[in-house]
Amino acid sequence: MDYLVEIKKLAAVIILSLAANTGVIAFSRRTADISPQFEPLTYTSIGFVTILSALGAYFTLQLLKKYTDNPIEYFFYISGLVLIASFGPIGHIALNLPEAGMAEANILGLTHVVAAVFIVGTLVKFETLSQRKKPYRT
Repeated sequence: MDYLVEIKKLAAVIILSLAANTGVIAFSRRTADISPQFEPLTYTSIGFVTILSALGAYFTLQLLKKYTDNPIEYFFYISGLVLIASFGPIGHIALNLPEAGMAEANILGLTHVVAAVFIVGTLVKFETLSQRKKPYRT
């Protein structure tokens, strides 16, 4: 395994997903009536969770590549389950924080979807590209 290439891939995944979620937050703050006191929608908290998600997805894919025959298929299944499970706390936040309204809850859910699309999509794209470069076995 070429560690420098893997670090570059991981950095690209993190940068793309952070840029996308930063754009979602910036756009939603300009267009929606978002409470500035709503802590889960700050750049810091969204950035931190996005980086953790990218790291978790990367290492999950690496483990699947090591122990399964079809890692991309299993990675899609696991990613979908994790995305669905990530919506659970949004309802809890929307019900228990006084500054949380429907706009905040919906945008928080949108950040989950955006992170999943960019993280999973980029990791799978890198994986399929690296598989094409492998020479055929004789």
